[in-house]
Amino acid sequence: MNLDIKLILGGKKRELVYPIDLDPATGMFDEYLPEDVKLISVRGEIIVTDRGEYIVVEISPRVEYELPCSRCLTPVKDEFEFSFERIIPSGGARFAVEDELCDEEDILTVTEGHVDVTDHICEEIALEIPDYVLCSDDCPGLCSKCGKPLADGDCGCEKKKEIDPRMEIFKKLLEEDE
Repeated sequence: MNLDIKLILGGKKRELVYPIDLDPATGMFDEYLPEDVKLISVRGEIIVTDRGEYIVVEISPRVEYELPCSRCLTPVKDEFEFSFERIIPSGGARFAVEDELCDEEDILTVTEGHVDVTDHICEEIALEIPDYVLCSDDCPGLCSKCGKPLADGDCGCEKKKEIDPRMEIFKKLLEEDE
């Protein structure tokens, strides 16, 4: 998303609002997200505000996504909303980083009156996507032998308790005590 902020830079406006409507099907998120994450939509808004010494770019995306359940691999759709800020220094361009008020990654560069925030949006979404999702709190998962989802009912596999081969020696010790 390339934002035209010439009106703020020229002093004609103090605030600009832009909609976020990114199409995940274009592949722009592919290098940021694992293969099993499917983004459905990325919407929201960006507010660019002149605060005198610096310009604040507040980005607030709403993300709808689909991930496999961490226990049974059933696709789970959900959404989340968050916001983050980036800064465009004006005047004393190095004040913010030198005083450690923000990280260098939080500073945007203006090129011919435009600011590109696409990579920043992609990176922040990748950080916010949950690592662990469940289709339900009581999801039983998959059978450890055949891989059938246990929510579909009994798979018919024998429920014999197997002993870890590394622990077999302890079983022999218990038998000797008897």
